Amino acid sequence: MIPFASTVLALAFVVAGALSGIAMYPPNAPPVTGFKKDRILWLTGFLPKLGTNVTVVVFLYHALVALFFPGGGDTLSTVCPHADHLNAQFFTWSLRTGTSLLLVFVGGIIRIIAYGGLGPNFTFELAAPDRLVTGGIYRFVQHPSYTGLGLVIMGALSLCYRRETAVVACSMPDAIFYGLQELSGLAPLVGGVVAFSLFAIRVRDEEMMLKERFGKEWERWHRRTARFVPWIL
Repeated sequence: MIPFASTVLALAFVVAGALSGIAMYPPNAPPVTGFKKDRILWLTGFLPKLGTNVTVVVFLYHALVALFFPGGGDTLSTVCPHADHLNAQFFTWSLRTGTSLLLVFVGGIIRIIAYGGLGPNFTFELAAPDRLVTGGIYRFVQHPSYTGLGLVIMGALSLCYRRETAVVACSMPDAIFYGLQELSGLAPLVGGVVAFSLFAIRVRDEEMMLKERFGKEWERWHRRTARFVPWIL
């Protein structure tokens, strides 16, 4: 019989996968006319949709493995051919799973609220909105969507994109798996650096667009409002 704790954890992974998918998928169609300077426009086409699909599948597979870990016997071996590679802290309730899930849940909710705040003006491609939104969550931060997405990415990288986690550990032969031991934390580190570097580029382009479109109104809001974390950053 599957333990109740394993069932709850697996369901939590499924919810985290759904939230990650929502956070990474464009909420609206591309604008007819985009902003003249959008340096990461090339990333806003098929890549977000591909990333959404991959991340959702990764979370669902992680949930399936967690459901039968650690006492799944033949079932676990069928689901995960190299189950001996698995690290318990990624598949049971632990500080890592709890923290990672919290990051995804909080980040996903923030991202969804940001979607709602901008409504049809929220597109992955830069385009000048028809109005400057300074109420709701935008009263406290200028770029809540990036705060939310950043938290989702940190949670997903910590939980699902490491050597000891389901997709990697279950599929790698011993020679490759143990050969990569020294590089265990490199992939999430590189992924995090790349993601946040792209955020920095997009934020600068977005702020240039808003300043050009709304002038003094944007400058006043920009001066009094934090970018990502209320009253801090």
